Amino acid sequence: MGALHRRLARLQVHVRSALWAFVMLLPAASSAHVVLEPIEIPATASRLAVKGPISAVAAAGDRIVGVGVRGHIVYSDDRGQTWVQARVPVSVDLVSVQFPTPMVGWATGHDGVVLKSIDGAKTWTLVLDGRRAAQLMADYYAAQQATGDARMSAALAEAQRFVKENGARPFLDVWFSGTDAGFIIGAWGVVLHTTDGGKTWTPWLHRVENPAGAHLYAIRAVGSQLWITGEQGLLLKMDSAGERFASSHAPEGASLFGVLGKPDFVLAYGLLGRAVVSRDGGKTWEQPSGLGSSSLTGGTVLADGRVILVDGRGGVWVSRDDGRSFAAWNAGALRPYTGVIDAGNNTLVLAGLGGVRALSSATP
Repeated sequence: MGALHRRLARLQVHVRSALWAFVMLLPAASSAHVVLEPIEIPATASRLAVKGPISAVAAAGDRIVGVGVRGHIVYSDDRGQTWVQARVPVSVDLVSVQFPTPMVGWATGHDGVVLKSIDGAKTWTLVLDGRRAAQLMADYYAAQQATGDARMSAALAEAQRFVKENGARPFLDVWFSGTDAGFIIGAWGVVLHTTDGGKTWTPWLHRVENPAGAHLYAIRAVGSQLWITGEQGLLLKMDSAGERFASSHAPEGASLFGVLGKPDFVLAYGLLGRAVVSRDGGKTWEQPSGLGSSSLTGGTVLADGRVILVDGRGGVWVSRDDGRSFAAWNAGALRPYTGVIDAGNNTLVLAGLGGVRALSSATP
């Protein structure tokens, strides 16, 4: 998994270990007390939420929304100058966010958490968690096994492993085309699809060309095409006619953490500065020049067409030629970045381990 995801996973382990250590020190008379897990505890209101690790940022109309550790979700209506903390029913680490409309948005995170907002990020509800996801996957593939399709048997075995893990897998990204239809992807190749705004979910493991069960890191639409990036260089494109994600056969290489682009090109980026660009829908690929060796962890396309990538060592990279070449931009205040978004009015909002930061995009 990516550097941030590994850090978040370790943080979650430390938090749980500390909780259990505290419980063990309680008197025996307290053993009947119920110990709540982070998925059952609302996020704590904190003035420092905006300064803690923020994993991802997204636009909800003119509003900017960021998600991070301990269930923190923050939003800004002035292009990142000031922030308000949202009300969130869980305190697990969150790693992705997307708003298909200004009011309806989604966030995902560890323990298979899927959150939904219908008021532009002010409040959130829990619509799915790992335990429920694992069981619905197991039930679905158990019923499909009678078809004799080998893909169903393999998917059932994976779903059963998910059940045995008590649903403790992170959902790493979310993408919706509108208020109803969307996908959740995550560790060990989990893919779930909904067409009713998250009321019901259908597993898609058997519809994804991922025989090794690689982690799936990002899902995004570029023009009319829907892409998934993943571990060990996995790069998939939606085949709408066949309702499946098929390999794009990108050059072999390191893991890809994200994907972006415009109707005339798609760019995937990831570990150790790796990036690949296609201008023919994934038939052929090229590598941009000028990028460093640090892992690329976030990116966006500005309204004026420039492509911005950020990395885990605080690097900011800009391309003015649709991803053919990049140049480093000295943005100052080096921080490990995990996300970036065009906030409008020549402003970027960057997210990372040091929180969120607003930056002028007029000069890069």
